[in-house]
Amino acid sequence: MSSTVAAKRAFPAIKQVDAGLLNVGYADVGPAGGKPVILLHGWPYDIHSFVDVASILAAVGYRVIVPY
Repeated sequence: MSSTVAAKRAFPAIKQVDAGLLNVGYADVGPAGGKPVILLHGWPYDIHSFVDVASILAAVGYRVIVPY
């Protein structure tokens, strides 16, 4: 896999939000004003399961949020 393809298969920096006793990491891609889509993974997967579909949704205007 070329470095260009590998770079497209990663989320930007993971953001953090304090939610009471929890500190939750999440990926946030796409326009801030876009219609929100939340992608939730199950065990044994993590946010990287959605890296390809998140970039497709973001490219057509959705704001994609993927909690760790």
